[in-house]
This record gives sequence, structure tokens and C-alpha cells, in this order.
Amino acid sequence: MEAFHRPEQENSDAQPNSCHISRTLGGYRTHSGQDCSSRQRFGTPLFYHEQAVWGRPEEPLPRRRASHWKPSLLPVAFDRRIWVEDHYSKAMTDSPTARHRAAFPSEAASILRARSLQTDYSHLSQSLKPGQRVLDVGCGTGAVTAGIAKMVSPGEVIGIDTNVGLIAEALQSHRFPNLTFQCANIYELEHLKELHIGFDVVVAARVLQWLAHPADALEQMISVLKPGGTLFILDYNHIKARLSPTPPTTMLHFRERYLAWRKDAGMDNEIADHLVELMQKKGLADVNSTEHHELTRRGETDFDRRIGLWADVASTRGHQVVADAYLSEQERQTAVDDFRDWMHNDAAEQYFYLLSVMGTKGP
Repeated sequence: MEAFHRPEQENSDAQPNSCHISRTLGGYRTHSGQDCSSRQRFGTPLFYHEQAVWGRPEEPLPRRRASHWKPSLLPVAFDRRIWVEDHYSKAMTDSPTARHRAAFPSEAASILRARSLQTDYSHLSQSLKPGQRVLDVGCGTGAVTAGIAKMVSPGEVIGIDTNVGLIAEALQSHRFPNLTFQCANIYELEHLKELHIGFDVVVAARVLQWLAHPADALEQMISVLKPGGTLFILDYNHIKARLSPTPPTTMLHFRERYLAWRKDAGMDNEIADHLVELMQKKGLADVNSTEHHELTRRGETDFDRRIGLWADVASTRGHQVVADAYLSEQERQTAVDDFRDWMHNDAAEQYFYLLSVMGTKGP
């Protein structure tokens, strides 16, 4: 069986200068944005009309300083507007190359929407308890985060991601009284430490694979845990994945170039098998690993969706690989066409190697 993987991000947490988004806007004395609130210390407040985010989440938001808004443009009621504030990183951040390659293409959001807590992170779902406070790092469209919110209700759940469009979709699609979403940076969680008490559980599913400095990200996530809190990490070893029978050589070539594209940016294609050591070095206790492999066979209910994931990656992230000159557009398109033909006529089995690793913060 051929080693083969379709990495799925679903989160783009490697970007350094990110933003903070919430549904409500409180503490503002004037429509001009002056003397806004104590939260202003985290960065310069930026304002966007709700339609700019909710109407077209696939497009980047226009950045406009609060002082440039005319009072007539600002509604009296702020409770359904969105506040965005910049955070300037002081921690270790990934290189511009790594940030660029980790950036999540909006056309791939359907991969994230199809996920659920029970189907895609069952180990976590079995560990959650009502009343827990949970931080989901790299939440994407919020599909899994919403499942977490249901499981721990009335406990508070916060989902964060660096991708403004994904956070906008999450805000629109998943509305629970105990659930909020923020645009924030995995390398800089200081604002969460200042605004919130610690979390009982911090989760990062399929996120560290996209980081050049996963140890620094782990340190940040551990810092916002309560003493005795638990960190859950779910991720891949792409090298150990496989498809059966062997897929077309054109797709194998795409895969080889894709993984090289990731590796050259500092990303660890075998991060799953390095998680235990990384978490132990950061001082977590009772670190243990649970197999969370994804095996899909023809005839199963979700086979058609899952077997097409690699073609989806070549159709979306593949354009980034081409733009960085790791292969030609013709090679990319041929790989997609050949693979789709193979998956409809020949594909029998797909296996992704994932581990769920958890550890406890000491007193």
C-alpha cells in the first residue's frame, strides 16, 4: 500500500498579527470610537459594518481606523456589530513563508463544514464534562467547536482562529449562549490570560501540522490552562498515511511536491509522533497518546466524501504549491483529473494516521 496523505487544515494559526472578534461592542462612550474601553490596550480598535463580515465572509475585511468613521455611519445600538482589534506579536512567530503556506484558502472551507465532534474527534468528546471552560484553538468554521459547546453547556467555550472569514462564518452559523468566537493568534494568547480565568480544557485539532514552531504554540496554550487543566492535541503523521490500491503516479508526484512545500517552510510532516515528547518537555504530566486513525473503505456511508479529500487539497491548496513553483499548473490539474477518475473507479481504502495526545498542567 502506498504511503499517502491529504493534510487538512482546517485552521490557519501560524499568522502573527491577527485580530480579536466578538459579537458585542460594549463600553463605548462616543460614536467616534474615542475612549472606547479597557480592551483598547490590546491594540487599535477597528470597526466594520456587520454586512462586511456576515454578508461575504470569503472576502478580506477592509481595515479602517475607528477615528476615520463618520458618526453618521455608526449605529446607536452596538450589540450586533463586530469589534476587531489588532494584536502585535511579541512571541516567537513563524516566518513569512510559513505564514503564507499555512494561510487557509477560502474555497476549502467545505472540508471544515463537514466535520463534527463525534465523527472527527471522538476521543475529545468522550472526555468532556458539563460546566467545563474550553478553548478551541484553530476552530475554523466552528463545526467541531459547536459540538464542544453542546457537550459542556453551560460551561463557556471560546473558538479562535487567525482567518477572519472563517471566524465570520462561525459567528453566523453557530449561535449558542455559551459559545463565542475570536480572531486570535496561537503564538500570542496573553489577551485571554488577562480577560479570562484559566480554561479546564484547551484543544488544538489538526493545527500544529501547520506551524514551524509548535513548541512555542504549546507553551502559549499551556499558559491559559487552569492548574489541573488538560491539553488535547490531535494531529497527523502524513508520511504514514496510505491509499489502496496505489493511486495515479501524477497524484503521487503532487503529494511528494506538496509535502516538500510544507517541509521547506519548517512544518513537521510527522508531527503526530513527536507530540508526546514535545508536551513532556513543556512540563505536562500524565501525557498519553491515543490512536485516532481515520480508515475509510468503499461501501461505507461517508466513503465518497472522505476519499475525495486529497483531490480537494490539490484543487485548493494546490494553487499555492503552483504559485511557489513546486510544480506546474498542468501537473496539478492532471493530478486532480487522474485522481478523481481513480477514486470513482478503483479506490478501495484510505487511511490517515492521527494521534490524540493529552496532558495535564501541574499545580
